[in-house]
Amino acid sequence: MNHLEEPNRRRGIDIPPPWENLLRAIAEQGSLCLVIGPTDAGKSTFCLLAADYGLRAGRRPALLDTDPGQSDLGPPAALGLALVEKPLGRLEEAAPTGLHFVGATSPVGHLLEVTTGAARLAQRARRRGADLIIVNTSGLVRGGIARALKMAKIALLSPSHVVSISAAGETEAILAGLRGRSTPAVHRLAPSRQAVSRSPEERRKRRESKFAAYFRGANEMQLDLRGLSVPGGLWLSGKPLEGVSLSYAEERLEAKVLWGERTAEGAFFIVEGRPNRGGEEALAESFGGEARTIEKRALEKLLIGLVDDAGEDIALGIIEAVDFKQRRMTLLAPLSGPERVRGVRLGSLRVSAEGVELESLPPSIWR
Repeated sequence: MNHLEEPNRRRGIDIPPPWENLLRAIAEQGSLCLVIGPTDAGKSTFCLLAADYGLRAGRRPALLDTDPGQSDLGPPAALGLALVEKPLGRLEEAAPTGLHFVGATSPVGHLLEVTTGAARLAQRARRRGADLIIVNTSGLVRGGIARALKMAKIALLSPSHVVSISAAGETEAILAGLRGRSTPAVHRLAPSRQAVSRSPEERRKRRESKFAAYFRGANEMQLDLRGLSVPGGLWLSGKPLEGVSLSYAEERLEAKVLWGERTAEGAFFIVEGRPNRGGEEALAESFGGEARTIEKRALEKLLIGLVDDAGEDIALGIIEAVDFKQRRMTLLAPLSGPERVRGVRLGSLRVSAEGVELESLPPSIWR
């Protein structure tokens, strides 16, 4: 019995001959393998096997999970990276060595975060010595958004192999975009007979369990808003407003203004309660641009990414409170302290520390 087959057969994983032949080829020749297919087709199983085959062929494999909804590496709403140094029984056994915060559990509305995050994590894997990167993807394969997302990943990651696992040709519209190209090599496989089907409710419960596990034992900490960056967001991008300017905004919005600032694009406000949207037009004219107003509740239990001085995401956090007068944010995060945090990425999902998804916000709410 071949030394590559034995550990997988001990796990009870059925490896069809077409899978096995391709796994061997990727282990010997691959540099980056992108795996696509609908949900419950066996993509995760293929990635697990590809890492194992690569490891036993003397390669230095890394696993990159780009499905923010059902990631096997790290928490939901983020992409995960793991360097593989020993055979794995399950993908969850891999120790994550990097993450990229997406801010939501669906790539829809977050294509830039998913694609740029995947590219950054692949670069990090190579810097750490990986010479075979196996990339898992979400089950989003139908429609224009799916085609755009998958083609953007291919353009940014430059895979040597694209593996489609599909029973009914669900990925053919994506693969048609690669027709006539010399690279990547395109492979079509039938789904694994052992692929596990999960209902939407089971997927939600799985996310809840993973969120709860991630924040179990998290520490409460405070961040000083002064000097804190919010990459890609309007909040904290301008000069805080005070006195008469805030009073004028309150009159127009008919709501208590907790925070206001003049930005390069106009003005940005955070208010208590529901504002009079008609007042935004008057404020836009007064401040010479767009007036954006956000309700305070959007910040409560908001899932955020914590960024270090190199611009890398180091952890996820949950906002517990914001003291606008003292300019302090209280949050929960699985870090020993706030010393490494230099910025926050604001997500579009409110979630409790117990993992319950409270509300999905518009993807563009902070932009």
